[in-house]
Amino acid sequence: MKKFLFIGMLMFVCLFPAKSLFSATLELTGTWDYTLSNNWAVGGIQCNPGPDASGTCTIEQTGDTFTFAFTSGVVCSPSESCTFEGTINGSVYTGSTTDTVDDEGGSVTSVIVFTASSATSQQRMGMQVGK
Repeated sequence: MKKFLFIGMLMFVCLFPAKSLFSATLELTGTWDYTLSNNWAVGGIQCNPGPDASGTCTIEQTGDTFTFAFTSGVVCSPSESCTFEGTINGSVYTGSTTDTVDDEGGSVTSVIVFTASSATSQQRMGMQVGK
């Protein structure tokens, strides 16, 4: 009986901190300056990358989830395509948005991925757009 109790306690002690290994390591809630360059797109006809841009964005983070929104510097059509919702794994933030883009029900899914290098800096921001 003591052997099983010890194994159970060992598993609890080892697995309990495992959640924190994969949780968000930084709190990035706030308004940020950004620069987008070397943009690219994947998709069919009329799937073109946007131009280089800079402006401001906001991040609202709750635990391991976040909302990212461009607030200036880019033109989003429809406007909802400026807002991404996603999850955080350590310092990697991955968000997406799927929006209807024409009157025939066509939709586009955009993905944004960035790595937070500190509470005041993000690096390797990438964006993927596909139809």
